Amino acid sequence: MDRQLVKDIIFPRALNQRVLRIQNREEEIDPLISEYKPFILATARRCSYKSYITEQDDEYSVALMAFAEAVQAYRKDKGNFLSFAKRLIRMRCIDYYRKNKREEEGLASLDSAGDDGRENSLIDIQSMKHYAEAETARNRAL
Repeated sequence: MDRQLVKDIIFPRALNQRVLRIQNREEEIDPLISEYKPFILATARRCSYKSYITEQDDEYSVALMAFAEAVQAYRKDKGNFLSFAKRLIRMRCIDYYRKNKREEEGLASLDSAGDDGRENSLIDIQSMKHYAEAETARNRAL
């Protein structure tokens, strides 16, 4: 583990002050994110349904954005920055999973059975919708 990371965990006041100092300075936030990649990955793993997360996973991207958001939103009255960042990462991961669950349920409802008992694919449903719109337009023209 990086010495600075260990030092910030043991003595969080220095990190809290650093975060307050670099807020709204994009060029200084990026090095902080690089230093805390292990923390960000570990936090994303803990709130994930997966047993392992890499930097290529969506959960990691969500966690990175949440960490950057935590840097921007942090104030002294929020307590320890790492605790605040961990809480925000968890909340954003939960939001991500809820959103994906809704989208999956929405797609599942599109796979419905047709009049003949066969399953309709998304392409079939889109074709039927397009046909219905064309029929409506044709009827209006008459």
